[in-house]
Amino acid sequence: MDRRDHELWNLKRRITLLGDKVTPGANGLKLDFSTADSLAPLNIVNQGTATADTGWKLAKPYLQVGYDPNYQDGLDTDAILFLDLRGRTTAKLEFGLQCDTEEGWDFVEVQVTNNASKKVLFSLSGKADMARYSVDLSEFAGQDNVAVHVRFTSDSNTHFAGARVSDITLQ
Repeated sequence: MDRRDHELWNLKRRITLLGDKVTPGANGLKLDFSTADSLAPLNIVNQGTATADTGWKLAKPYLQVGYDPNYQDGLDTDAILFLDLRGRTTAKLEFGLQCDTEEGWDFVEVQVTNNASKKVLFSLSGKADMARYSVDLSEFAGQDNVAVHVRFTSDSNTHFAGARVSDITLQ
């Protein structure tokens, strides 16, 4: 795998795990954290106070930040999925998410980057029970350097339980 085609947009981040670029098959891609033995093919990138212990981690049945104990102040952690979407004309990302953060200050976002841009496609702050969410990635279909970031950020004070992702599906 040639890593030169992946541009990390902040080289000061600490990389906990660097997985491969994924080409979803005809049936798409499903990451089910209840049965996962590792974070692969996700890439965990931490900055601020985030470390391997405080950033995104696998805590079956979830990918989570916080929740035992609560998350820390000053976190900035990404779970990144590098995708090759060539050969696709549409793409949709679905995920299960539970969130308990300081409303208006601490966020879970889904961002997409490619060689040309960065876009926030989803943002959630505050308290939300586990629910299904989806974002349309069709504008990135046909491209081979697409990075989907599930990003968690917290400010410098007041923290709550955290965020949990049950699964990620690309169709």
